[in-house]
Amino acid sequence: MKAQACGKNADPKTCFSCGAVLTSDEIAMYRKAVNRGAQQCQCLNCLSARFNVSRAFFEERIAFLKAHGCTLFE
Repeated sequence: MKAQACGKNADPKTCFSCGAVLTSDEIAMYRKAVNRGAQQCQCLNCLSARFNVSRAFFEERIAFLKAHGCTLFE
């Protein structure tokens, strides 16, 4: 999973909460769960804390969505 920008005005590769480098899957999951047009994103750890679920929950969702052809995860 390569790191990439989350939007025009965002720091190209970092979580807006903790500063961690984001992967393309983390960006896609944030956009799927929060806001498809998000300009800033959170890493899976911060996103998990935000929704009060485990990181594994989002990792399972990513695998499920990829397997079902969600275009955000291409």
